[in-house]
Amino acid sequence: MRPLILGNIVSLIAAFFILAILILLGVYGLNFAFNDVTKLLMWIVWILAFPAYLEYRRSSLKAPYLINYLPPIAI
Repeated sequence: MRPLILGNIVSLIAAFFILAILILLGVYGLNFAFNDVTKLLMWIVWILAFPAYLEYRRSSLKAPYLINYLPPIAI
C-alpha cells in the first residue's frame, strides 16, 4: 500500500506543475508554450513521471499489465 501512496503523492506534485503550466498559458497566451519557463516546468513533469511509474509498479494493483506496459509508452 505504501508504494501506491508514494506514487499518488508524486503524481499530485506533477499535477500542480501541470496546473501552473495551464494557468501560465491562460494568462500569457499560447506563445508562452515556447518560453523557457514552460519548458522547464514540462521537464519537471516528465522527470516526475519516472518515480511515479516505479512506485505504481511496486504496488500490488489488480491489473498489473496496465501498469507494466502502458505507462512506459506514454513516458
